[in-house]
Formats: sequence, structure tokens, C-alpha cells
Amino acid sequence: MTFELARVGLFCPQHVAAGPVFTKRLFSPNLPASRRGNRLGILSLTWMLLGTAACSSAIQDKPRTTSDPPPLLFGCDIRVSEQACAVSPDDPVCIWVPQTSSNRPSALLFTLDHQPLTTDVTPTSDGVRYCTTLPTSTGVLRVFTRWRPVPYLTQAIVSRRVCPELLSAKEAQKQGDFVRAVSLLNQQPDDGGICRVLGQGQLARLSLAQNDVSSAVSHFWAALILALHNGAVSAYLNDSTALAYTLTHREQDFGSARAVLAVAGILAGADPVGRVRWIYQSGLLAQKTGDFRLALQMLTDAALWAERLGLVAVEVHCAQQLGELLAQIGRTEDSRKWLDQAERRVQSLGSCEQARFYTNVGWSTYLSRAIDPQWQADPNPFFAKALQLHQTSCPGPSSLANAWLNRGLGYWQNARGTRADLAFVKQTLVEARQTGALSGEARDWSLWLEAMMALHDGMPHKARDTFRDMLTTVPAASELSYRVQIGLAHAYEDLSELAAADAAWAQAIDDIREGAKTIPLGEGRVGFLGRGLDAVVGRVVLAISQNRLDAALAIVLQSYQAGWNEVAISQRLNALSPTERDSLDRRLAYYRSLRRRETTLRANLHTAASDELLRLQTEIEVVSSQADGVLDTALGSVGKAVGLPPQPADNEVVLTVLPVESGYLLFGQTQETLSAWSYGVTVSGVEEASSLLAPLPADAKHTRVRLIPVGNVFRLPIHAWSYQGGTLLDRFHVLWSLGLTTDGDLVEPSDRPPKVVILGDSREDLSHARVEAMAMVDSARTAGVLTESLFGSDVTSAVFHRSLASATFLYVAGHGDRGGRDGLGASLWLTGNQQVDAGEILGQPRVPPLVVLSSCEGSADVSQHGFVPGLGMAQVFVMAGASRVVASPTQINDRCASIWATHFRDLRPWEGPDKMDDAYRTATLALRDTAPDCDWAMFRLLVR
Repeated sequence: MTFELARVGLFCPQHVAAGPVFTKRLFSPNLPASRRGNRLGILSLTWMLLGTAACSSAIQDKPRTTSDPPPLLFGCDIRVSEQACAVSPDDPVCIWVPQTSSNRPSALLFTLDHQPLTTDVTPTSDGVRYCTTLPTSTGVLRVFTRWRPVPYLTQAIVSRRVCPELLSAKEAQKQGDFVRAVSLLNQQPDDGGICRVLGQGQLARLSLAQNDVSSAVSHFWAALILALHNGAVSAYLNDSTALAYTLTHREQDFGSARAVLAVAGILAGADPVGRVRWIYQSGLLAQKTGDFRLALQMLTDAALWAERLGLVAVEVHCAQQLGELLAQIGRTEDSRKWLDQAERRVQSLGSCEQARFYTNVGWSTYLSRAIDPQWQADPNPFFAKALQLHQTSCPGPSSLANAWLNRGLGYWQNARGTRADLAFVKQTLVEARQTGALSGEARDWSLWLEAMMALHDGMPHKARDTFRDMLTTVPAASELSYRVQIGLAHAYEDLSELAAADAAWAQAIDDIREGAKTIPLGEGRVGFLGRGLDAVVGRVVLAISQNRLDAALAIVLQSYQAGWNEVAISQRLNALSPTERDSLDRRLAYYRSLRRRETTLRANLHTAASDELLRLQTEIEVVSSQADGVLDTALGSVGKAVGLPPQPADNEVVLTVLPVESGYLLFGQTQETLSAWSYGVTVSGVEEASSLLAPLPADAKHTRVRLIPVGNVFRLPIHAWSYQGGTLLDRFHVLWSLGLTTDGDLVEPSDRPPKVVILGDSREDLSHARVEAMAMVDSARTAGVLTESLFGSDVTSAVFHRSLASATFLYVAGHGDRGGRDGLGASLWLTGNQQVDAGEILGQPRVPPLVVLSSCEGSADVSQHGFVPGLGMAQVFVMAGASRVVASPTQINDRCASIWATHFRDLRPWEGPDKMDDAYRTATLALRDTAPDCDWAMFRLLVR
């Protein structure tokens, strides 16, 4: 049985000094159509810091923000355990209260429909954890502190949906009956509901277990599309990160993986648990592509977030990965610290989790040359613990077989272990494959290990046949395919099939080149290409041994042009064993003399290669039709996955902008085409960025651009970039989209009369804001529209919430704040010390369809990472169902905002979305023309 927490909104009432805020909301199929603005599932964890921060006296051009956050009076942090997001109705809901020098944990009480629930109290080293278990009934869940509702959850509707086929399929999979598991999942009702979402994800994982990567990718895409349709954000993030992992590690398709993660980041900003998993997977991708600096940053952040949220399993994975990465780059002491932390934390998990941890660390420490030598002792202490756990507490055949596989690979890689050791490992792997305990990638690696053992045992025929069979199942251009080709080349050489050996060496080189195409140009690609030196040297030595010296030279020169460094090739040749060096000495001497006679050719080649390597390190690749369509295909799939309009409006261009290594990647969609553009520029000014927009259609048919900015792209004034002698906004209506499906906009009843609500100068320190708001009131009343206006001390929390329930057009002129590292504490200031923050907006059943936030940082994106999106109040209003929101991501000048509003109100923006589009564009361009000292591009018009 599974359950969804369909709507939970927690807020602190007006009389409460402070308190934590926790909001989780998933789409409920029982909600009426008018509330379908809540389709997008939101999990938002934020802290409401209400206090006594005072603003200085009003000045004429004062920014509409507050410089210092209010003090934390309640001193209470809140964390939700990983179990609170699980699917079982019996899993506990937990709140952790920290112990600080100035705060003692308060007693907590859970109630459901006013009936107390049993509360388990567990002291921790730094606080107290309070947990309860939800019964099977539906009701209103509240949390009381010191027996007062501070804070409390309101309107928690707990709905449970049974997915019997899914549960039965999981049980069948545990028993190894994959055929029955697939059959059960295919029997699920094709209703597009949440069970279907989970079922497609499970089918993908079953396909991976059977090494059917292509089917797995297809099922993952289906799961992502269904998840978005259902508003199941957690399911979407789980499947998108799993898909990215598959693309990265099984298909070596780094470009597609990067695109998948970039789009997942749009949703990850609103889900703390999903965000942690997303940051972790992004770190793995960065590590895989050689960007170690970014990998360290992302994995460290993921580990810290996982610890804070109580996600022990994720924290262990992050710490383990950090330990391995730091060892890989030679930081042994730091590596040991992270691995020690991972080992301490893994003790709180089950025996099988511990066994997997020790297996993985044992494998990585065997392969690392830089880690403490005691870890490479025989037996490796990590493997010893892993094998003990596998044979006692976690005796499953699959996990035990994987442990032996890793040990065998470790032996082989480091030339450790006797022939008897390897023979025992080999026999274990054979039995494991026969019983089905090894599958997928593990099965392929075990076959490779056995083939290499056969090759070195003097059985080249057996090795050749095994390697050739593997080429039909191993993903092309992958690490394993490269290793298989090298093994096959050695087997052919031992069999004196020299032409076939040369072809195998050449194919190994091509595999590395093809794999490198998916990595952005830079240090990551250079490092990946470096792994192909063994194949280059192997082919060169084979040519020399046949006295094909011209061919040997040609191989070196071709490899050098492809990015392999000549010095590195020479060093690798000179690193041959003494026996090999002696036998090749005369030929190598002649080879070198031949190369010396080619001085002019090599000098020219050196210049060309140096220029190429410089470009590798400073630019990104221009995506074109010659790039095998890899990125075009990936971006097209991503466009479908994020729920872009399947057919953009006839007059519309949908333009998604992603930050990449040293520039921006754009792909645009019209009704007719989907195309991708990439430019190796670092945008530091408007003029420098103008070339990015050159591919936009210049015909008169297209009049609107829907921008989907990913991560920190939102900060860029793209609507002010140069285009055809003017700016983008001169030529098009420009809408900033969150990339969500457009059918989530608030649907207003046809008989609802328009009502304008205007709130101005709530803190009574912005003279222009008050004048601006009063002029807006006069304009609306002159137009005969029902209008309500409040100023100064009248702008209370109660008034604001009443406005959300009744207004069709809301205009706020006052102070705004960005909040926290990821914007989860974004807020608008009301009178006195009152605030309204993101959690309160997300908890509302209705918000006005048209909103203007004439305040500082109303749409601020405060992300510290390139792909991690932050939240602002404008984004929150859009997520809650508003169809149009005008706001600024920066601080705004009081006088400039007032001038902009003068032009804005004249076009009656309250009359509907189209009128608001026209009013925004006209007012923004008019501000540019009439007030050159103002930042005319400060406002954005946001849509779903």
C-alpha cells in the first residue's frame, strides 16, 4: 500500500512570534478543476524568521529590500526524516529539534483530527527527535509545541492509493522471477495515474537488471512524462537521476545525461530530498567527465544536505564517493576522513547496505595507487568485512557474487593474488552467472575478467571467442567496449592474426574518440582521450614489429591530430618492459630517425595541435549537424520530458537556455522545428551576448518568445540582449517560463467579477511606492473596476491572505527579501515585523491569476550552483497557479519603479493575460526611452 500526502500547508498565524515551516503538496486527482494550479508537487522546507528588524527612515531612492534578516526568536530548526517521504503508511513522520546554547528542545505533540497520536521521543547528540505513525484514516494532522499550536500543520489530507501489481512485481523481482515481475507491471491499468508512473520506473529498473539498456531508457522517459502529468515531483526526480546515471555509466552518453540533469534541476529546487539526490548525481557526472573541481563542490554540498535532512543512505554514498575522488587526485588524508565518516554512518544501516559499502570501497581502494598502502594489503580490510557480511548477515547470491567480482577485478588490476586466488574467483563467478546472480554490467565485467585470465593462461582462442561474443552486448564507445577491443587485439596477436589485431587496435582508438564526443571540450575531454594511449601504443608497436614504419609514423601523427600528445605517446613507448624494449630497440631507433627527418611536418603539426589543445581548454563545442545529432536528440527528448507545449503557439518560439562550461547552450522550438545552438562565449555584457540570438526566426509570423532559463540563467537580462538592431523585447513579447505544463494555470470561474487589490508602502518608508500605488488605484477606479487598496499599517497578514482569496489582479509596491541559499525563505514584508513567505503562498487554495510584485528581489534566484535553481516569491506564485507575474530578480530603485508603473497602468493590465503582456512590454521599453539612468530591464514577466 502506498500513500501520498496530498495537501499540507504549514504556516504561523499572525499572533505567533516565529516557527518553522514545512510544506509538502502532491497533486490529488480529487481536486476540482479550479484548483489545478496545484498539480505540480512541491516539497519546500523553509524557516520563517519573524522578528523585530526595523528599516531606516524613508529616503527618496531607497531600494525596496531590507539589508539584515530578522533575528531568530524561536530558535527552532526542523528536519524531516527520509522515512517521511516513503510510500508505506506505517512509516513514521519525524521532526528533529536541535539543542543550542540558547534553546532547549520543546515538547511536541502530534494530533490527527484533534485526537493525540503516540509520540516517540529519542534524544540525539545535538537535539531531540519526535516521531509518530499515521493511522490508516484520513484527517487533519497538526503539530503542537508546548501544547500550543506553534507551529502547526493545517489541512493535511492523507490519501492512500493501492498499487497491487507494483507491490507484487517487486516481490517477484526479489525472488528472481523477472518474467513474472514484467508481466505484473504490464497488467497495470493504463490510466496514466501514479501507479503507472511507479510501474514504468520499475520496468526501467528491471530492464537494467537484464542488461536491456535501450528498453530501460524508454521506460524512464515514459515515467518522467507521466510523473509530470501527475505532479509527482519525487517520482520524477528519482527516475530522472536514475536515467542520468544510466546514460552516464551504461551508455557513456554524457551530453544527454547533462541535459536530463539540467532540466531536473528546475524541479529539484522545490524538493529538498530530490535536490540532494540531484546534486549527488550531478557530482558523479562531473567526476566521470573529469571536472574534479565541480565534482568535489557538488558532492560536498550533497553530503552536507543529506546529513542535515537525515538521509543517512545518501550521506554514506556521498561521503564514500568523496573519499574515492579525493584519493584519485592524491589527497590521501582528506580521502581517509570522508571514508571514515562514511564507515561510521553506515553502521546505522542494514547489514546488506554495510556489505555493499565495504565491497565498493574495497574495489576503489584496490584500484587507487595513492591511498594508504595498508588498504592494498592482502586481504584488503574492506573486502574482508564485505565478504564476512555477505556470507553471514546478507547471504544473497547476487550481492555475494558482486563482492567476488570486485575482488577479482581488484586482484587483476593490481597484479595481486595468486593464481589459486584468481581461479577461486573465476569459479565463483561462473557459478553466479549460471544461477542468474550476476546480470547486466556485472555479468559483462565477469566475462571480461575470465577472458583476460584465459589470455594470460595461454588460451588465446578461448579469449578471442569470448571477446568477440561480448562485442554484441557491450554498449559501443564505452569503457568496457574499449577494454574488450584491447583484449581482442592481444588475442589476435597471440594467434598471429595481425590484420585482425590492427583492426581491433584501431577500433579501440575509435571507441575512445566516440566516447570523448559526448564530453564538453576542456580538461575533461583531454583526460578522457588520454586513456586511449594504451591502444595507440599497442597499434604503433604492432606496426613496428611488422617493419611498417611509415604506418607507425602515420598512426602517431593521426593520433596527435586527434588530441593525443606526442610527448605522452613517446613516454608510453619508452615505458615498455625491458624485454619488449630490447626486442624493439633497433626498430625504435630507426623509427625515431625517420621522425627526425620529418622535422618540418612535425613542426607544422605541433603548431596546429597546440592551437587545438588551447581551444579544448577555453571553448565549448559548437553543436551542428556534424556532431552526430547527439545533443539534438538529447535536447529533443528533454523537451518532451519537461512538459513543453507539444505544439507551441503558431506565433511562438520556445527558447530554453542552459549554462554550460564557458557559455550558454540554447535550443529553440517552433511549430515546425526543434533546433539547438551552442556558443563558446562568456557573456559579460549585452552586446557580447547578441550573437546568441542570431538563429531566432526573423519572420513576421513569430511575435512571442517563451524563455525557459535553467539555473542562474534567470539573472541574465536576455530580453535586453541585442537583436536585429534593437533588443529582443523590441522585436518580441518575452515571457520567462518555469518550464512547466501550461494547463496548470489557475482556472477562474466565468462569472467571477474582476477585482483589483493594491497594497502599498507597508513599512511606510518608500515615498515613491505609496505614490505609485495610489496612482494605480485611481487608474483602476477610473476604468470602473472594483478596487480595494490598503497602505502602511493596514497591510497586515490577515489582509494579505484575504487578498489572495478574492483578487483577480494583485499589485504590491513595497519591500521584498530573497531568502536563504536556495531562496526557500523568500518573503514580502508587511506592516511592522510581519512577513508572508513562500510556504504560505504554496499552502493557499487559490492565488490571483495576475500579480505584480514591485519590490526588490521579488523573483530572485539565489542559487550558488550553475544548475541549481533558487526560488523567489514570483516563482512561488506561478507554481501556485498564477498565469502572469511581474517581478524583479534584483534590487530596484524606488523612483524607477514608480516611472515604470506610470506607463504600465495606462494599458489596463488587470483586464487579462494578453493585456498584461502588452502593458509589461510597453512600460519596459518606455522606461528605457524616458529614464536612461534607470535599469530598464529590471522586471521580468513570468509564466508557467
